[in-house]
Amino acid sequence: MSTSGTTITLHVNDGTLFATPNSGHARARGASTVRWVASFPFDIEFAVLTGGAAPADGSAGACDPAGFAFQLTLPDENSSYKYTIKGGAGGEAAGLVLDPIIIIDKR
Repeated sequence: MSTSGTTITLHVNDGTLFATPNSGHARARGASTVRWVASFPFDIEFAVLTGGAAPADGSAGACDPAGFAFQLTLPDENSSYKYTIKGGAGGEAAGLVLDPIIIIDKR
């Protein structure tokens, strides 16, 4: 992934929530951005696996065209996080959960 960032796209197929690329797992450089996008509302929660404090949890806001997105600038430190995506109420992903990992490399 470049230092400018990456986009993780969330999908629902046959009642299963999944992400592309790499099943939503990411390895990124510190201070880069990660953006999650979907065609449905979702919430995102973070937990620290190694390193400093967890980023703030949030909800995807509406974006164009007719989708939802959440963007995070990663801290500039070696750390790793587990994040959990929860499908928002009223959307096709309501009640579905996904929990990949982000590893931040300072190098």
